Amino acid sequence: GKSYLGYIDAYCSEISDKEIIPWHTDQAYGNDAESYKGGEKLSDGYVNPDHFFLKFFLYLTDVAPDDGVMNYIPESHKIGYAIRKGVFEGKIPYQPYWNLKDFRKLVFKKENESYFHNYFKDKSLIDRFLSRTEFINKNTNENKFNYKMNAGDAIIFNEGGVHRGSKTLYNKRMILRYMYSIK
Repeated sequence: GKSYLGYIDAYCSEISDKEIIPWHTDQAYGNDAESYKGGEKLSDGYVNPDHFFLKFFLYLTDVAPDDGVMNYIPESHKIGYAIRKGVFEGKIPYQPYWNLKDFRKLVFKKENESYFHNYFKDKSLIDRFLSRTEFINKNTNENKFNYKMNAGDAIIFNEGGVHRGSKTLYNKRMILRYMYSIK
């Protein structure tokens, strides 16, 4: 299908010992049935989960672990999509899931187990995700989902996956950001 450029912006994150943004998913439905930004609002307030967004980050400065890199949990976009589809279709009840702790709670919820099992046909994806994200309940600073990039490098990601912006301990982080959508 056709896609379009939703927006382009740029921003600078100053040097800080705090995360730019904690572990989260950008495409979580809000607790007041308001949809994520930019989507087509439907009568019940939820956006069609197929109207997803891809983001392009073009780094204008070097980034590394604890120095402005974005961390991304592999395969989490698949689970985020399954959550949105389940809520959208009324197959699982809504509960907040923007941050990683809430996201895991929704996946762990006993009443959602059969939905995820039927959706994925196999438990291994969920098991890998839960294993990869155990660190969040221990309140540890997990750095195994990061990388080093140089100014001029780019990353393309599905913003429905779980990600964060790390601390910028040594340098400012400057990014040129593009967001594409199919709707």
